[in-house]
Amino acid sequence: MKTNAVADSLHPYKATLHGNGSIIVFDFGIEVGGTVHLDYTSTGSGALGLAFTEAKNWIGEKGTYAMPDKYLRGGFRYLTVLLITDDSASVQIDVLTLELAFKPTWANLRAYQGYFHCSDELLNGIWYSGAYTLQTNEVPPAVLPRVSHLGAVAPELPENIASFISSFEIQSHVIAHEPARALDLIRCSWGWYINNPNGTESTVIEGYLQNGTFGYRIDRGYGYDPSYVSHAHGWSSGPSSALTEYVVGLSVVSPLGLTWKIAPQFGDLEFAEAGFVTSLGKFQASWILNSSGYVLTFSVPKGTDGNVTLPYVTASKKPSITIDDDQLIKGVAYVDSTATVEVTGGSHKVVVT
Repeated sequence: MKTNAVADSLHPYKATLHGNGSIIVFDFGIEVGGTVHLDYTSTGSGALGLAFTEAKNWIGEKGTYAMPDKYLRGGFRYLTVLLITDDSASVQIDVLTLELAFKPTWANLRAYQGYFHCSDELLNGIWYSGAYTLQTNEVPPAVLPRVSHLGAVAPELPENIASFISSFEIQSHVIAHEPARALDLIRCSWGWYINNPNGTESTVIEGYLQNGTFGYRIDRGYGYDPSYVSHAHGWSSGPSSALTEYVVGLSVVSPLGLTWKIAPQFGDLEFAEAGFVTSLGKFQASWILNSSGYVLTFSVPKGTDGNVTLPYVTASKKPSITIDDDQLIKGVAYVDSTATVEVTGGSHKVVVT
């Protein structure tokens, strides 16, 4: 990388470009998007070029400049500012700001109505990367939806890994009561990207190749251009819903959650919790393992009801179950090493041993 830029270590940061081809790269730290505003002063004639990329791989080479709305950027992490000049001109960048365009109806993008937390920090980060990706993909309702064809992993797309398709595989594992396999797949595929220093480290990617490069669909409609791949792809955010609905086990069965279901699957985790909000109110559930079994606590809106499906502590042995300190003897359905009971809305504590 060629750079003659000199950066000021004080805040707010300033940088000076000297001579033709000198560049400076601004790393926003996470996926961003919107309209860039640039304040600068210059000596001599020339032009400033702006280049954007989501991944580190494609970082390229007194006045005020604001990008017109028609040039609003859909998503990037790195902004490269390039000086193009025929003489010894220099440009001092005084202020650079970004008018973020994601989820325009929310003033605070961190004010999530749902959440997930467990004993594995990698899974926690992956859940929020999926949630943030959905925010980055949300546009005003007046904008027509744009649907793209991803294709199957094999044989139509050999050597390609599609996070969208893998999201269905996650669900298949937990539906088959193999939560550990689902968690391993999440850590392997989504964990690879969120820990990749060349990516956004904040969102989920559309797809990638088995050799660890970003050339997904490179010869199938993407013009042999790996920079075309989306690094904030809403269709790839499967772990965020799977961890809530299958690992914590909290999901709605009818509109708004008038009826709901809680069916946790532990895998190799020690604890997990999640929640969300509908117009009926807050839905929250958490479980934690202990030496004798586990404790499930949950809170759902009053006036609702649902089924709680509890895994056996020991295979083929019916567990002891207490709900709000009352031991259950009747009204329990035992199927496939699980015990299911009907519960009304409110806050409850379930102890299973």
